[in-house]
Amino acid sequence: MVKKYLAVVIAAAIANVAYADNHKPQGEVEHETVVVVGNRVDTEQQEYVGSVDIVTEDELATSANLMDSLSNVPGINAGSDLGRNIGQQFNIRGFNDDDRVIIMQNGVPRSSALFANQISSFRSDTDLLKRVETVKGSSSILYGSGAIGGVISMRLKDASDYLENDENFGAMVGGRYESNNMHSYRGAIAGQNDSGKLDFVLYGKQANFGDIKLADGGTDLYDTVGNDESTKTGYANLGWNITEEQRLAFGLYHFHSDVETAWNTLNHPDTTIPVVGELTQTDFTINYNYAPFDNDLIDLDVASYVSQSKYARDYINSAINRNIHYTNEESRAGASIKNVARFYTGSVYHTAVMGIDYHYREDDASYLSGGVASQFHTMPSEYNDWGIYIQDLIEVGDWEFTAGARYDYFNRKVENNPDADFTGDAFSPRIAASYEVATGLHLLGGYSVAFRAPSPHETGAEGPLNIHYWYLPNPDLKPETSEEFEGGISYVNNALFTQDDRFALKLMYFDANINDMIALETLPELGESPDQSMYAQYTNIDNAKRKGVELTSTYDLQNLSLSASYEHLDLYDKETKEKVTPFADKVRLAAAYTFQNVGLTLGADVNHWFEPDQNPESFMWGTTEYFYVNDSYTQANISGIWRIKESRLPLGVLNDATLKFGVNNIFDGQYINAENVTTTSKVGQETNYYVDLDLRF
Repeated sequence: MVKKYLAVVIAAAIANVAYADNHKPQGEVEHETVVVVGNRVDTEQQEYVGSVDIVTEDELATSANLMDSLSNVPGINAGSDLGRNIGQQFNIRGFNDDDRVIIMQNGVPRSSALFANQISSFRSDTDLLKRVETVKGSSSILYGSGAIGGVISMRLKDASDYLENDENFGAMVGGRYESNNMHSYRGAIAGQNDSGKLDFVLYGKQANFGDIKLADGGTDLYDTVGNDESTKTGYANLGWNITEEQRLAFGLYHFHSDVETAWNTLNHPDTTIPVVGELTQTDFTINYNYAPFDNDLIDLDVASYVSQSKYARDYINSAINRNIHYTNEESRAGASIKNVARFYTGSVYHTAVMGIDYHYREDDASYLSGGVASQFHTMPSEYNDWGIYIQDLIEVGDWEFTAGARYDYFNRKVENNPDADFTGDAFSPRIAASYEVATGLHLLGGYSVAFRAPSPHETGAEGPLNIHYWYLPNPDLKPETSEEFEGGISYVNNALFTQDDRFALKLMYFDANINDMIALETLPELGESPDQSMYAQYTNIDNAKRKGVELTSTYDLQNLSLSASYEHLDLYDKETKEKVTPFADKVRLAAAYTFQNVGLTLGADVNHWFEPDQNPESFMWGTTEYFYVNDSYTQANISGIWRIKESRLPLGVLNDATLKFGVNNIFDGQYINAENVTTTSKVGQETNYYVDLDLRF
């Protein structure tokens, strides 16, 4: 199906992002200060009007699961499952679906869960990621429909990440072991010719995830959750530096996972009757960049991608004579052209970002229960989105202004249900200002609009589409929009107490009105469906309110690094005052120290979730009342990185090795996310030891 769209996208490419050098205090702790996702151009993290964070390669190594690494970012809640790699859940400022959070890997959009609402590993590989950027809040101006919760952008490594000192060839082998039944093996080769015009990298990995032991002995019924996952990752990237001003790159990424698990992750810990599934993701990308040295008006990125993903699972329970087969497929293709122009008008400096993009998506699914196929009424469905945008960063004196807008035109089609088709457009403005009131001290304020049209599934879903609900269609759904204000302060001082220290702080307050928010509501008053499940329907909540605070700070002195963060969120129905998403305030403290003579960095962090303010305190499921958790929780972790090369020890082949190790949840404490109930089995993993060795040749 995707092939017929290749002609549309062959001329485009995903932006090749040029990252500035990291700030490196003495020692090994790094603080990357330049971000690109928020403005699609290099922007100092402390001066960006909004909340944007970076997860570095070393931070990704603390867990084999990307969700666990993202949970350290304020505003991202990644603890609502704490279990299987395939079913880990997350949300950004209260939203966790791919219609409200834009997820990209090398610019290729990802559905976080596919249609099954099961997969949120993003079909990615933490060992292959260079870094991950996150933008929280309304971000439609540069990314189009869906960025109400935020944006997650993952960048893959290329040849330069495996080649040192302009060498022509390099290789890597590595492995990871975790005490809670996980191990993996990986390898890569990279090279370039003598002139540096051609470069390549080939990468492969095998990972296995076994049964999961639960924290503090688990629950009354379960101390272990059955699980059997095997994942394979393959990646190839070929780069051609046509001239010093032009680069063309081709990428092929493939992810495959075989699983034997439960239907809905830790909701069903008992896997004596397992669900057997298979998941694949394949991306092909083309990237072209042209940035002439003598013309600041041209910094051109052109890109295209074609992507295919599929998830199939089977559940066979002979005891109750129930056999279920479910398959979901998604095809994507897209193209984008972006240019950055830098110029003066008098004493005013401009960085103007202009671009156009097109995204195509097609979903299809089948659901068979006892050999009887459900009629989805929303599959196959087709998405077509066109967007054009312009944004100007204007620097004048101590001020920096951001002004821009985006126009989107979109249509949705359902092959077998024309009543679910719709077409629309949207205008998304953004204005922001940053004022440096004193050296390093900035006042920040901005206003942005984001939008999301209802999906064909939300308007047209009908019947027993899964084992939990009998869906009722709602063709009268209205689009939802988010109007968000963010304001705060940031402060950076590279010599606060001594000439060798660095202090950075950023405090942001956000306040958003989300109009006509779409939510799935159960309808217990209608009784049980013919399938003994509950009736449910997508409806518009009159108005939702989102407000909160996010604070981040770091302090570095020679070999010592300290950091702290705090996050608070309220997302509730403005009319009823009931929370749309339960949330617990969280504070995180971390410290790291580098022993330079041996190249060793040791770190520790403590995470504390405060007692959540639950409203409502309970809900009804059928005839049973369930109560949300109302306890506070604390977890602590330790980690280490030993860069053996810097130790100058005569260790032979290990001289080019990096050893990463640590203990997660060292006190074996349970953590039950505020979204869960007191009877849940989602209590998290027990104390988990890990060691990861990376050997370069």
